[in-house]
Amino acid sequence: MRTTWYLPLRRAAEGELKDFLQDPERRAVFSQAEVARPWSQDPEMVVWYGFLEEALERSLKQGVKPEAALAEAQRKALAAERR
Repeated sequence: MRTTWYLPLRRAAEGELKDFLQDPERRAVFSQAEVARPWSQDPEMVVWYGFLEEALERSLKQGVKPEAALAEAQRKALAAERR
């Protein structure tokens, strides 16, 4: 079974998350919140998002080697930029 959860990216929320942060993995993720950055909204970079997400999914779920999935994503993104 897989789960997903939303993590507020501010220290002020830490007090409300005491039970949630008992899990060491969750605590580790929250400890990195101060250095987290949102994805760039640069128009040229946004073109790549879908291709990168597809590459990640192919690698994680379909067993495609990461290098091959990223190379394919790059080819697709560069082709899309030329349009």
